[in-house]
Amino acid sequence: MGATRYTIDLITKTRRGVFVLVLAQRRKWTGTDAQLRRLQRRVNEYASFALDGELTTRYPEAQGRRVKIRLDIAHAPDRITRAFLRRIKSALAEVRIGFDVDLDDRAKLLDDRTPWKERD
Repeated sequence: MGATRYTIDLITKTRRGVFVLVLAQRRKWTGTDAQLRRLQRRVNEYASFALDGELTTRYPEAQGRRVKIRLDIAHAPDRITRAFLRRIKSALAEVRIGFDVDLDDRAKLLDDRTPWKERD
């Protein structure tokens, strides 16, 4: 069996020592099954990266530290996607992984709707 290859957009560490796995999504949200399945696959890959030990293999200082997945988005999600993101947050909480959604500040200049943020 070959080694799993993970593609993580960005890994950062907060001042409090939380390791943040950043997943970037620049497309508009449509709430289609295909888009949500693609997002679910990527979130699962990020969670596996943390849970399977690859994070601590690459970053030994992550051992025993909190981990969070942050979804950086350029467009506010539609109603269907918001509900899906809440389910993702709940599922990740069960395995002690945090989940945040951040709307890109630059997108606010182009979008007159109120920005949506999911926070812990």
